[in-house]
Amino acid sequence: MSAFTSANIDKILALKPDLVLTLSDLQAEIVAELIRRGLTVHASNQRTLAGTLDMIRMLGAMVDAGARADELITTLEAGLAKARAWAEGLMRRPRVFFEERDDPLISGIGWVSELIEIAGGIDVFTDRRQQGQRQEQPNGSAGESMPYRDIPVSGESSRSLRPVRDAPDIDLGYHAGKGTGRTSTHG
Repeated sequence: MSAFTSANIDKILALKPDLVLTLSDLQAEIVAELIRRGLTVHASNQRTLAGTLDMIRMLGAMVDAGARADELITTLEAGLAKARAWAEGLMRRPRVFFEERDDPLISGIGWVSELIEIAGGIDVFTDRRQQGQRQEQPNGSAGESMPYRDIPVSGESSRSLRPVRDAPDIDLGYHAGKGTGRTSTHG
């Protein structure tokens, strides 16, 4: 009934929900239409792990499930601590490139960068995670050039290149619901 940046409003209305949850500034038009159609909507836009945990806490409070939300947060924090402890034993920290979308290119996402580091990796776009909004172009918001170079991604034709500053050890792609059919490691 909905994808990340599109939704079938009539199908959502047919469900007669008490509350619709959305995530991301990219869903602002969907949120506006749902509100115009009379639905109660909570839009969140967290970009960090701490923000995600805060959202869980807020949602728990909204639906009178604060204790369950706190339990979930405790479980998630324990899992993050376990991952950090495991990562401390790594002999080498791999360089990781994570691509959420290819068109437009979206990478350097705050919470993903944090998870890469917790798991012992080095996000090749860690400097972009503090940006307030998603970057939809592989250069800075003011149009300044960033020091990228193209490298072919394993399993793809040489015509299909991804901008990456330094060749990563691990190249992961999610592509927001459309799938990539690839996960590759280099070196």
